[in-house]
Amino acid sequence: MVFMNIAILLVINHIKRVVGKMLAKVKAWIDKHNMLAEGDNIIIACSGGPDSLALLHIFDEFRLKYNIKVYAAHVDHMFRGLESAQEAAFVVDFCQQRKITCF
Repeated sequence: MVFMNIAILLVINHIKRVVGKMLAKVKAWIDKHNMLAEGDNIIIACSGGPDSLALLHIFDEFRLKYNIKVYAAHVDHMFRGLESAQEAAFVVDFCQQRKITCF
């Protein structure tokens, strides 16, 4: 049990380091290209997949740093029935937990 707890902590610390490096790279790119200005309103198109959720998470992390407002836009085309509805509900829940307005 102790070994498992240590392994879990090591994995969590590794993930935090990887995410921290990724955020630093994205911030450097944004700053280099002057992509954000204080008070900007950013709308992230969010399908519910890992790429768009990661992008939404990144900009949520930068909300205070850049003094920006972040919004999510999700369209449920209902192409996959129940799976589409579950994906839409997941995006809404993801946004509610982070106090991101979702359209």
